[in-house]
Amino acid sequence: MLSRCFEYTPPYCRITRVIRDIPSTEISDGNTTTNLREVVENKLQIENRRNVNIRAREVRNKPIKLDELKLDEIFYKTNSSDEYFLQYINNNYQIAGFLRLSLPIAIKNQISPELDECAIIREVHIYGPSLELEDKKIGAAQHTGLGTKLIERAKVIARDRGFKKLAVIHAVGTKEYYKKRGFSVEGDWLVCKLKKTNV
Repeated sequence: MLSRCFEYTPPYCRITRVIRDIPSTEISDGNTTTNLREVVENKLQIENRRNVNIRAREVRNKPIKLDELKLDEIFYKTNSSDEYFLQYINNNYQIAGFLRLSLPIAIKNQISPELDECAIIREVHIYGPSLELEDKKIGAAQHTGLGTKLIERAKVIARDRGFKKLAVIHAVGTKEYYKKRGFSVEGDWLVCKLKKTNV
């Protein structure tokens, strides 16, 4: 059953946990296979079955060649929004970075007025070894401009769909990063006003 779940999980989803991290010696009854993810993924590989959830495709610490990466866009709908999953992938469909863009159906936001007529970046993630800002490492995906390219593409999509602003919720460590890319603080959000020059 789990292998079928893995097989049919779309590429914009990430299966984070399959089983709790409990030592098998501490389990008195039930499943004692503590490496269940590994067992399932090996089964899929042996049977040449699809496994494209994000976690299975992360480049992790493997070196990447930027000239081999291409931008792939997946569109899907929810009850309240149109969603774009933007990802940079290599020839093996491994993922170096991604951005989740949400285009709300409702123009007015009932919770945060600053989000009226606003598209939302829900997540930006670049894989590879964690590096200090402005630090660069040969073959690493971080700090190579992939995040900036994903954000700029999100601006274009949001603007072309008629949105006037693009917002992202921020943490202390990311505020300056987004400010350098045209965002400013509005309430709990960082917001970029979309203009025709955002291409």
